[in-house]
Amino acid sequence: MKRSFFRPAFRALTLIYAAAGLFACQELSIDTQNSSPVRMQTDALPEYTLLAASPRTIIFNISSNTPWTITSDSQWCTPTPAMSAASSLVAEISVETEDNTTEKERTATLTIKAEGIETPTVITIRQDAKGVLSIQPVEGTLPTQGGSSPFTVTSNKPWTVSSDKIWLTFDKSEGEGSGEMETIQAVAEPNNGARRSAMITVSNGLDTREFEVIQDGIVLMFKELSDPDNDVLFPGTGGTKSFGVEANIDWKVTCDDPNVVIEKSSDGEFSVTMPIGKYFSTMQTSIRLEPADAALSDIEAQVLNLKQSGIAYADGSGVTFNEDGSVTLHAVNDKSRVCTNRENRLGTYIWTFSEVNIENAYFDINAWPNAGNLNFHLYVGSTNEMTSGGSTSPDNTDFWAPAAAITPALTTDDLNAMKTMKLVIKPNESDASKLVIELWINDTLVMTANDRINPWTEERTTPGMPYYFGFTGGTGSMTITSFETYPIE
Repeated sequence: MKRSFFRPAFRALTLIYAAAGLFACQELSIDTQNSSPVRMQTDALPEYTLLAASPRTIIFNISSNTPWTITSDSQWCTPTPAMSAASSLVAEISVETEDNTTEKERTATLTIKAEGIETPTVITIRQDAKGVLSIQPVEGTLPTQGGSSPFTVTSNKPWTVSSDKIWLTFDKSEGEGSGEMETIQAVAEPNNGARRSAMITVSNGLDTREFEVIQDGIVLMFKELSDPDNDVLFPGTGGTKSFGVEANIDWKVTCDDPNVVIEKSSDGEFSVTMPIGKYFSTMQTSIRLEPADAALSDIEAQVLNLKQSGIAYADGSGVTFNEDGSVTLHAVNDKSRVCTNRENRLGTYIWTFSEVNIENAYFDINAWPNAGNLNFHLYVGSTNEMTSGGSTSPDNTDFWAPAAAITPALTTDDLNAMKTMKLVIKPNESDASKLVIELWINDTLVMTANDRINPWTEERTTPGMPYYFGFTGGTGSMTITSFETYPIE
């Protein structure tokens, strides 16, 4: 709120008139015998100009030795008080005004009349029209080679236009605001890089409008990705997924994991094949989409994060899955082991250890299909043998019996020095109905059996076996860094 006040000279004059009024007036009557002339003065300006929205309150003063009134010819402009009081002919006038919600300027007239004074005092109050600002943005995208594209501005006030990027300018940056539609040309420089954008701002002092313009350039991006963080999850069993590319240049895709296979199937698509996982917790790698032309190295590569779930879940207490993908097992006279999330049949299976501390426990590989009664235990530790737990269907032929002993027997020191363990289950080359079982520790063959029944032939439809492995009892600890599977299909 802005206020207007007496000037010092006017204040002095007011005191003189007020003093004169005390002697000259009684109950709004002027003593006709008094020789003082009838007078009324105000410090109001002849004219005021207000904004359309949130206008200021106008303050001025009236000093008189005769009764007076002040009136307004417009409802939106109200002076208070409207007349002199019986006790005083001097008053501060407050003029309240409403917002102008119309699109036209308006005027109010205040008239001050005093008894005995022939000519009234007139005050004019002008109020701006409501601001009108509308735009019609640039249509489509600006061409890569640069050039101009039009947009329009309609305003009843002077306006300005600006851009937040130096590569985008205008054929004119301001206008008078006649209320008529005006056309402006947005001028873009040639773009030798990636697609880019700029924000255009139009303002007329009362209102502001913004819109974005995009200029084509080199387009290189993944498309139709559901995850805003560009994360794609593969199961621990691996698999293949396809991805789309939006580009107007030749491109290539690379991965920082050499085991991930990438194949470009067309100009707009490629596939990613994730191998069977070997880690126990979720791991991440990434692929990069970038220009095939090394001369376009300034174009930012697009990154797609690939995550793969862990290959096993905990069975028993004392199981800790580590961030590096390893698992640590702590046995305290109870089972502490994991079970793989996929079926295992013929193939090679490799465990890698970073630390082994077997006290009086043993490492147990427990193959259990959860269907029928086909199972076996391979104990590496106190028993040093592979034992049978059932038979095959449909002929009830013993699967693993008789037990195959590890020769020579392993000592505790041998087990604690174990870095790798490899189990090979493959068909006998001379008789496919039989299996060859081999156990390798630190690249040394410690057990073999050549005449076990093969449950996975055309005649036998035995399901695959999830492998439980770890401690089934005793005390000890170990950290398994990975479990690799290479199945024979």
